[in-house]
Parts: sequence; structure tokens; C-alpha cells
Amino acid sequence: MRRLLIISGMARGVDSCAHKGALAARMPTVAVWGTGIDVVYPKENKKLAEEILALGGAIVSELRWGRFPRRRIFPAATGF
Repeated sequence: MRRLLIISGMARGVDSCAHKGALAARMPTVAVWGTGIDVVYPKENKKLAEEILALGGAIVSELRWGRFPRRRIFPAATGF
């Protein structure tokens, strides 16, 4: 069995599904947020964020605490 590290943005859709799949397989996963590390976005992913941390994964962000999502942040973070 190959062990992969899932690294994704935890956005709605395929990002959240990738993290959930990794957790179900007991594999590591890292969420890279386009918000401050204390701002869960989207809000419905709060439980997912807690599960990632509880199972030894990580949540990372280059943005300061309290920073809420803004459309202009995402292109800068992805290099487009």
C-alpha cells in the first residue's frame, strides 16, 4: 500500500472530498487555507478541520490571524 500526503485547500467540493478520503483511509492530510489560521472557511468545514488536526494532519496559512477570505487573495496565493 502506498502512502500519499493529501495537500489541498479544504474548499467546498473536490478539496473537501480529498481531505475526507484521506481521513477515512487514515492517511495524512494538510489543508492550506486562504484565510487566517483561526478563520474556518467555508464554515461548514469546521468539523473537517477538527478531524484533520485530531488525526495528526495540519492546517497552514501564510495569512495573519483574523484574516477573512477575499477574492483577491486567492490568485496571489496560487501564483496566477
